[in-house]
Amino acid sequence: MSEWRTFELSASSWAPSAYLRSVLRLAGDHPLTPLCDVVEPVATMDRYDESARVVSPSNVSRAGVVVSARGSSGDDGARLGEALRERDVLVPGRGDGPCVFVSPAHASLTFSGFIALRPVSIEAVLLWGLLTASRGAAMRVRLHSGAIVSRLRVTDLLGCEVSTLSARDPLLQRLAQILPHQPVQLATAPVRESVWGIRELRGGANWSAVLARLGNEHLRYRLGDFVDMSAGREPTQYSSVPKDGLLPVADGRWAGGGSPTRWVAPGGSTRVSPGTIIVSRIGMRARVCDEEMCLSRTVLAAEPRADGRTSDRSPLAHQLAGYLNSEAGRSVARQFFSVVSGMLRLSPRLLRDLPLPDPDTLREFEAISPDQSIARRLEALLWPA
Repeated sequence: MSEWRTFELSASSWAPSAYLRSVLRLAGDHPLTPLCDVVEPVATMDRYDESARVVSPSNVSRAGVVVSARGSSGDDGARLGEALRERDVLVPGRGDGPCVFVSPAHASLTFSGFIALRPVSIEAVLLWGLLTASRGAAMRVRLHSGAIVSRLRVTDLLGCEVSTLSARDPLLQRLAQILPHQPVQLATAPVRESVWGIRELRGGANWSAVLARLGNEHLRYRLGDFVDMSAGREPTQYSSVPKDGLLPVADGRWAGGGSPTRWVAPGGSTRVSPGTIIVSRIGMRARVCDEEMCLSRTVLAAEPRADGRTSDRSPLAHQLAGYLNSEAGRSVARQFFSVVSGMLRLSPRLLRDLPLPDPDTLREFEAISPDQSIARRLEALLWPA
């Protein structure tokens, strides 16, 4: 039997959490508690000066690490030791990005664009894990509201229900082991000086590459020196389940560390071989494919050349992909590519001309994966299959 209710959803009263029951329930016999009963929202109205290094949700990688900052724009924010305390949890006000577990490593930073929650009667690491895991991130996105700019409101977030654990539960120790403990290494900081240089730009030279190399004279190579570039096209017919004879489609989500969601016939799109680097057009996430795949239009392919300098393609592919995923590579790319809504936007020509360090330096980046997504790691820990 169905139950029907009528609500007045005018612009002044629409609050998703008032009508949709949002629950993050752990497996087992754990009590559910409204979030508003176990946390306190923190007022983040500190005013920061021009020298502040400001972190917004777009400055936090999918691994949960603060990787960059921008100069002050005179907005409101929060700093550790002023509005914030250690073990507070910062929830992105927009998008599904990772939450930040405030620690002493963040002492020199100002956070803007987050909802700050202070755990009162819930373990801070559990709160961080629940809201950062894949289903917690999806729940946050479902609660976004707004006619023009969709964002998460603190009242909607506090209306959620979450499982709580005793302080001695062994799951808390495993969560603490996943917490990002890497030191904060910022790629950008307020710059108060100009850089001047003279370059010859005849013959169709790429001025973006020239500008990106100013102050980075060690970047003597370009990606096109090592790889052949190709672009994908969107398949018109595909299967949503794997079948014999079909190849998986490499798209932007796959390049960021996800699993294939579409499969096509070998002639249905641009085909690439194992060892090819797949790079998402939006966000510049890179991943080396280990099987034959077809490309969607949301990615570019970079196939390492088998010449005298790059005879062993597999290590080179992983080194180049690691550099593209690293903050060192992304710092150069921010000078080089257009940035739309905080995301890098690529074209084949610009990616081909991306400045690179020498091959010996590239070896340092081989172990950097596409995203090392903290959300998926937490999902597997909190809700094992």
